[in-house]
Amino acid sequence: MVVIVLSISFIFGLSILSPLSVAYAADVPVISSLSKTTARAGESLVITGSGFTATDNIVYITPNDKVASLTSNGQTISFTLPLSLSSNGHYVYVVNANGTSNKLVVVITGDPDTQAPSTPTNLKVDSVGSSNVDLSWTASTDNVGLAGYRIYRDGLLTDTAGPTSWGEGLLSPERTYTYKVSAVDAAGNESATSNVINVITKSIGTTSAPVIVSFFSSNATGSNAPIKSGETASLIAKVTGTPTPTVSVNNGVGVVSGIGSTFSFNVSPTVTTTYILTATNSAGIVTSSLTVTVIPASATTPAITSPLTAKAKMGVPFSYQITANNSPTSFDASLPDVKNSLFLHGGLSVDPKSGIISGTPDFFGNFTIDLTATSSSSTVSNKLALTILPNPNIPVITSSLEARAFAGEPFSYQITATNNPTSFEIEFFSNETFRNNLPVNSAGLISAIPFQNENISVFVKVSNASGTGRARLVFWIKDREQSIPVMTSPASAVGFVGQPFSYQFTGIDTPKGTQSPLFIDNVTNLPLGLTFDSSTKIISGSSKTAGVNIVGVGSSFLKIIIFDTETSNLSDPAMSPLRDGALINDRGTIFVIENGLKRGFTSLEVFKESGRKLSSVVEVDTANIPAGEVISDATQRHPRGTLVIFEGTIYFLGKDLRYPFPSEEVFLSWGHSFANVVPANSADMNSPVGPIVELKK
Repeated sequence: MVVIVLSISFIFGLSILSPLSVAYAADVPVISSLSKTTARAGESLVITGSGFTATDNIVYITPNDKVASLTSNGQTISFTLPLSLSSNGHYVYVVNANGTSNKLVVVITGDPDTQAPSTPTNLKVDSVGSSNVDLSWTASTDNVGLAGYRIYRDGLLTDTAGPTSWGEGLLSPERTYTYKVSAVDAAGNESATSNVINVITKSIGTTSAPVIVSFFSSNATGSNAPIKSGETASLIAKVTGTPTPTVSVNNGVGVVSGIGSTFSFNVSPTVTTTYILTATNSAGIVTSSLTVTVIPASATTPAITSPLTAKAKMGVPFSYQITANNSPTSFDASLPDVKNSLFLHGGLSVDPKSGIISGTPDFFGNFTIDLTATSSSSTVSNKLALTILPNPNIPVITSSLEARAFAGEPFSYQITATNNPTSFEIEFFSNETFRNNLPVNSAGLISAIPFQNENISVFVKVSNASGTGRARLVFWIKDREQSIPVMTSPASAVGFVGQPFSYQFTGIDTPKGTQSPLFIDNVTNLPLGLTFDSSTKIISGSSKTAGVNIVGVGSSFLKIIIFDTETSNLSDPAMSPLRDGALINDRGTIFVIENGLKRGFTSLEVFKESGRKLSSVVEVDTANIPAGEVISDATQRHPRGTLVIFEGTIYFLGKDLRYPFPSEEVFLSWGHSFANVVPANSADMNSPVGPIVELKK
């Protein structure tokens, strides 16, 4: 910013305006990006932007954490997330002498890092002179990430080091020193110390030939990692010798001057280049070479690089490693239809951190698996053709995979299978709940009296000493005309704290074929403040607390959902279950509410790819809500009422516009939660920006 200072002079009665000086105001700090938008407490992050000062930057992390005394090169700031941060979304911003920056969101997941690194080993002396010593050791490992090492001389902390080598000068000649090393991670966890070594410095006047202790490259990806054409790598070297050697490097670098025995310099080759380091003093000359690999531009396209075909066998342990060239930090593997997903029910699972699919499959067939690998800059995907061969020694279910029953009547189903199974099990889908209970005994007989008409899809699992087989079984449970009581009123009801509530039970009893009014003499687990009148069959009153209540009604149940406040404005997120953007589960089918209509999804894959979470779904009866167009493409604009995030800014999607939240305070004042925010897609960002959302009072 340029500030022009003017003066006014009066000459012969006339005013003359003239510039006196030009001052340049410092730029206010601006954050353009975070190295991670999802991290654990204790992890290190890098802020990229502008307007950062050399030493007085302070990083604030809402609600009340700050990291001070940070240094910066004017474009980046490195800092460590405090261990006290809760698992939630937090705003990050920078304050320095120039002002206060904008805010970006980082989501804290998982538990803080409290595990110390492994102990450094094999501490040894690389070289020693009359006043200097150089040490090296074997690297430690850490479950999150290693920050560096602490050097102890004669029992006292002397220095810190990044690589696995270190040296110091200004020591006394002909004296014994003891050294040991520990490792520390970004969260401050320190390992046990290494082996202790004794070093005796030489007498004055001793000469020694040069020794190149280490010579390696470092970039943002890691040590000796390839770089892209035009990127910069730091060449780091440690050279010892008495007297101090002269060091030179070929390929245009020339003579290198460093402090003591350790130094670094930057190179930016456009093709793969070998650098030869030469160290010379009066006692000798040595050389060492280092090749910096440059990846051609055509080879840097992110992609899944692991094989796209794999074979497994039923009952035999299986393992497959997902790999990608975009430096992934997380992985996923899934099937489009969750009800057939081997990763939920088939004995296999994927480790999201390592990308390893492993387990013992209890099914066979041909499957197309969607693989994804996500890094800080991109997500790549591909499809794996997985063939799982049958195992002749494992049970195969031979009984019918469909069964029919009538509500209120005794029912039985016998599971049969080959290879003499010794145990039987029924497994319900993790995303479905059923009103009927279907117990199975040790002989594989399912017997029950189902009380509610519904279609139940389950996995039947049969096992013997060789392994487990499974199959999908569908139970069709229907009402027989005039056979059991029928409740015709909705299975769920909604109310608000402090507001009048009323629910009327309706239906008929048909015992022994004779119709009569619905008989309900008692209900259980009513919300505080509500009562039941057995004569009118009405629940009424004013609820005193919010929550979801499963009210017992004979052998069935009624779900009563009480919310904190009532609103008629669909753009207000105040917990209305039928607001725009709400996710509803009605008897196993998920809908999203938009403009008073319920819109379904063609598959769970579309639901997941749109960024939504099953944890945000609320069960509500939608029988009286008209259906809208089914959502079949995750790339289309999210429905009205959805909260989306793009480049650190959260928007509320209206009918035609997207409304930005200027701060965390405004976002939270509207009753929103970071858990309900999903990534924006290009269709969302094509909507024009509306007015900034104001603080709700």
